[in-house]
Amino acid sequence: MFTLNGTWILEEESVQTTSGGHLDINVFAKWVQLVVSGEGEIEVEYPDGATKSFPVTDGTLDLAKGDTPTEGVLRIRPTAGVKLYSLTFG
Repeated sequence: MFTLNGTWILEEESVQTTSGGHLDINVFAKWVQLVVSGEGEIEVEYPDGATKSFPVTDGTLDLAKGDTPTEGVLRIRPTAGVKLYSLTFG
């Protein structure tokens, strides 16, 4: 399950926030990837409260990758101008 919070532009293949929006998604996976484009940054808040920032370049970001699964809600905060396309899990 996921929720978009704040103001978003919904396009046929992507979504992007106009300012201050975030995506919450409940995960249970060892590997979480996000396909993005544009310029800016994505900040991810993990279930344990830790945060990590990712500079955006067109392509795939590894939001989580490890030997044990990430379990709980990821909060994904893109800056304005960053498009989100898809999430994959492994």
